[in-house]
Amino acid sequence: MPFNLSPTQLILDRSIEAALRRVAVDQGYSLSRATYDLTTEAGQNLYNADIKAIQTNKGFAVEIFGHSNQQYKANKQVARITIDPYGFMPGDIGNDPSPYHVSNGSGGFTKVNAISKFSDYEVNIYISCNTAEQVRTLTALVSHALGKRGYLPKWPLTVKQVSGNFFYEQMDIYDDSDIAEGVIEKVFRYRLPEVFEIAEEEDDVVIAAINQIDLDLVVNQLIAGTTIITNDSFDTIIDNGDPYDLIFIDNEE
Repeated sequence: MPFNLSPTQLILDRSIEAALRRVAVDQGYSLSRATYDLTTEAGQNLYNADIKAIQTNKGFAVEIFGHSNQQYKANKQVARITIDPYGFMPGDIGNDPSPYHVSNGSGGFTKVNAISKFSDYEVNIYISCNTAEQVRTLTALVSHALGKRGYLPKWPLTVKQVSGNFFYEQMDIYDDSDIAEGVIEKVFRYRLPEVFEIAEEEDDVVIAAINQIDLDLVVNQLIAGTTIITNDSFDTIIDNGDPYDLIFIDNEE
């Protein structure tokens, strides 16, 4: 049975990045990449020019990155915030694994195989700086964007909904400074508990919808294959051979 790879990690990482970037942009320390076409040289030049304008105005600009390759912890451009996923761990809550059915939009239904176990997602948020002012500013940005615990809207949404948000909580904070490189680095560890690590799977078989329920037809078919037992003192009894499965018909009706 074919299945789709789960986008859970992508959605969680982007939800965190969006929260951090919103605060950094609102405070004037970063830019919204959605307003630039970074696939073109002109778009890249405009972005770099606006970053330099922030550096002139604020003293430094804050860039926000996801981790990339084995060299992303090497030469570091400061000030920056890096989202470094730690991975999934077993969760504490189980889920009803019973399959359920959803409409396919064409009058039929498909069976969905539910996930029986939740997972906890852990991620590190690195702030990389080289001055005390940068440390204080980036710490404040992380505190305002995430804090100690709360809810994140599910990316690409930017506003928390009545349901469907991600709960998160801070688990740890530690120092990971690189003295040789002259980089001050703090790490905030966050946990997003009870998420589905893999996606639910849908069967390929389409189940046709019920288009008619005819009670008279069902009763007539049942009577045709059974023995009628009549007693003056009781209602008519339909005996289908099972002494524990008798059908009573009110004679007065």
